[in-house]
Amino acid sequence: MKLLSREDVQKIDQKVVGLGQPQAALIETVGAKLSQWLHPKISQDSRVLVLMGPGHNGDDAAVVHRRLKNHVQQLDGLSIGPTPSSFLHSEETLYNLENYHTLDFSQFNWIIDGLFGTGLSRSLDSTIQNLIQRINNCQATRVAIDIPTGLDANTGAIHGAAFKADHTLTIASPKRGLYLLPGRTYAGEIHVIEINSLNQAVASEQISTHALPHFDFIGLQPKTDQHKYSRGKLTVAMSADFPGASLMVALAAQKSGAGYVQVLCPQSLLQSLQINYPHLVFRGYKDIKSLCQSLADDDSQSVVIGSGWKEIPEEFRWPVDDSKTWVFDGGFLTPKILKQSKDFAARCVLTPHTGELKRLLNDKIEGKWLQMEDLLRQWPGVLVAKGYDTIIAEGKNRRWITTWNSRSLATAGSGDILAGILGAFLAQGLSPQEAACQAVDAHRRLAVNHPVCISPQTLINRIEVVLNGQEPAGPDETT
Repeated sequence: MKLLSREDVQKIDQKVVGLGQPQAALIETVGAKLSQWLHPKISQDSRVLVLMGPGHNGDDAAVVHRRLKNHVQQLDGLSIGPTPSSFLHSEETLYNLENYHTLDFSQFNWIIDGLFGTGLSRSLDSTIQNLIQRINNCQATRVAIDIPTGLDANTGAIHGAAFKADHTLTIASPKRGLYLLPGRTYAGEIHVIEINSLNQAVASEQISTHALPHFDFIGLQPKTDQHKYSRGKLTVAMSADFPGASLMVALAAQKSGAGYVQVLCPQSLLQSLQINYPHLVFRGYKDIKSLCQSLADDDSQSVVIGSGWKEIPEEFRWPVDDSKTWVFDGGFLTPKILKQSKDFAARCVLTPHTGELKRLLNDKIEGKWLQMEDLLRQWPGVLVAKGYDTIIAEGKNRRWITTWNSRSLATAGSGDILAGILGAFLAQGLSPQEAACQAVDAHRRLAVNHPVCISPQTLINRIEVVLNGQEPAGPDETT
């Protein structure tokens, strides 16, 4: 599923109109389709308020208002444009920003938002913010047309205030900002209203951002002539700082199909780890220099490093002429890593959570989408920006956003498990982009049917179930 930016929407509208469909006819079609969704849900004795802005979003709302006129007994409209929309009946009496204070919003059963759509890129003025805040405090069912007013279509940012929808009826294809925080918390249930001409234009356009799909993991199935080494060898570099994190990486990687998982651990921990985890391979190192030598001599396909590390040691040196793929997590996610790995960024994946993403950029920019874009302008690898709105990005090109996720994954250890799954997929031959997308999908599916909490150990134990196709793919928030 394609997720549209503000610029994508403008281009698609222009394309449809350029092919001969008049703008007025397109607005009438959109309004009619919106009304078809609303009519069965709004009872005739409901009291309804339709909010109409000065642009095409307001025109769509005006068509809805006109079509609801004979359907409900009590219908009001509020127009904030300099003149009422031409798509209304000329005799309509409407509220405006000068007299909206006389409205008792608590009397409405439904409020339909068509104030501002995808074109909004500035902060709303104080009067509009006050209007929205009053509406958000009432008990009506709130429906947004295309995108809630105040929500940035590109980044999910809130422009001062935003209409808090129970339902968003998004036109033709969802807008990117509907799935990015904080915008996601304002969108409610997202419903795609298909418009033939617009959907055909969306299908023909090259859109850079997509919803992360479900995967079947067939490409990971072992071949008949494979053995444990050819199925993928993964190395996990453990620190004495928080060794449990690297241990979870290794356990998750082993459950994810890697044929051989080894852990390079501090010499002081070697005996204890070998006794307690006999199903993993441990090799001890005396100091950072010997760790670097072990990484240089090793023939693993992938390495996960940083989980449980406080920071990158000053004496750490990267292997020369190496062909491994690298997953950087935890303490290795600092501005230093962007410089040190830039020459082999095509073989790297960064996995920062929100705080680590800000740390990578020295807090220069606010908002995950803008932070991600800024980082990838200086570092051309694969980025997994973790969170409820996880973004997977590859250089300057493609982007994927998780349109559903589990809040119960917000727990210590969850990110280490994702790093282990990702490292295992890389070891088995997937490209960094393929491994990142499939690992994020597998990871989020571990928590299906666990809405409140799930422990790291349970997550690890469920990996085999998900990868073997014994669990449903998970919910789809867009209907």
